[in-house]
Amino acid sequence: MAEVRIAKLSDVISGIDLYDFIKGYDNTLAYNGLTLSEIKQYRANFHFQKIPEEMKLDPYTDIRAFRGSEMSLFPPEQHYKKIDQKDIYAMFEAYADKEGWINFKDKEVNEALFASGDFITNFAYKKTNLAGVEVLEEFNIVDRLDNGSRPSSFYEGNIREFEEKWNRLHPNTRSSYDERYKESFDFLYDNYYHYKANFDENKQELLENEYVDEELKSKIDTLAESGAMRAIKQQFYDITGIEFSEERLERIKGALDDPKVAKEAIAAMKDTDAVTSMRLENNGKILLRFDSGREILIDGLYNDTGELLITKKGVRANEDLSTKNMSDDELKKIDFSEYGIKQGDDIVSLQDIGAEMIRRLMSENGKFLGFVVHIAGQKQEQIVESLYNLYTINQLNKTRSFQLEA
Repeated sequence: MAEVRIAKLSDVISGIDLYDFIKGYDNTLAYNGLTLSEIKQYRANFHFQKIPEEMKLDPYTDIRAFRGSEMSLFPPEQHYKKIDQKDIYAMFEAYADKEGWINFKDKEVNEALFASGDFITNFAYKKTNLAGVEVLEEFNIVDRLDNGSRPSSFYEGNIREFEEKWNRLHPNTRSSYDERYKESFDFLYDNYYHYKANFDENKQELLENEYVDEELKSKIDTLAESGAMRAIKQQFYDITGIEFSEERLERIKGALDDPKVAKEAIAAMKDTDAVTSMRLENNGKILLRFDSGREILIDGLYNDTGELLITKKGVRANEDLSTKNMSDDELKKIDFSEYGIKQGDDIVSLQDIGAEMIRRLMSENGKFLGFVVHIAGQKQEQIVESLYNLYTINQLNKTRSFQLEA
């Protein structure tokens, strides 16, 4: 029987850049290699009996369900861009209903927002994760678009409005978002220790089995975990944004069991509900309403560009949201070769432009306005809105640039 060995790819290859696998990909191709125009045509074919089934797609599935998967290999910070406020106002002017809500479950609005260009896009918003670092959270797709049906003949509103009003008036008819999140995490927690116990038991049985030769036992003894345990560790990373350790698993379990901090901890983890509508507030902020019934206020929206931000030197870059919360003393300590600013259609490192010092620019009421960059040999300082992190081969694609102790 042939010997099978399992190894981490990172242990075999010293450095790997996932970008190498998608260079030259066509972002206009999406689900099953179809173009956006073909996807729209297949959705339009849905009710025609004479058209083959393989040329039909459900028109009431969120259009974002048919996105291409290439960009999912990378954190959203590497391919999303903040939407200008003037474009935000224009979007609400065009698509908001009489009450000011943009309804993501409306089929026409759904397609107009996410499929009006050459490829299917999505939105994201900025949040602070469990490590205290600002990251982008992509919107989840809605479960079903409104097909025009009504709850009853006397109700004038649409399905989304009815469900949202019902859930607000009858909050006790289903468990809350926080309760469901805790149940899911408890399931992951219990499964991990269940699979760990099974692994330890099976491993010990093999090591004590007199019919297993010593060479094989020595290999078995080096095994640290099962495939099921590895899968749960990946799930843990996906929902928390931090690498797995049993101590972190216990800390988060403890936080979710504590009513005083559970809501804050859940808000910092990955969303499991979907934004169904949003409204522009008078102060310029955006109110997001989720299918779980919760609502949050955000400062702005980000849009998927469909491509990674690559400098003219061929280096990957992304807007570093965490720098906006750094103190001036912390900004003095950053590596100017690893951070850059936008100049025209390119991003250049602070080192390359001869930057000597960088500090935050704040308004009188404490609002962040940008960064002031002092460049050697220039009397006039340069003001920029954002700093960009410049990625190298050793900075992993899916890992964001932060660490959490223990």
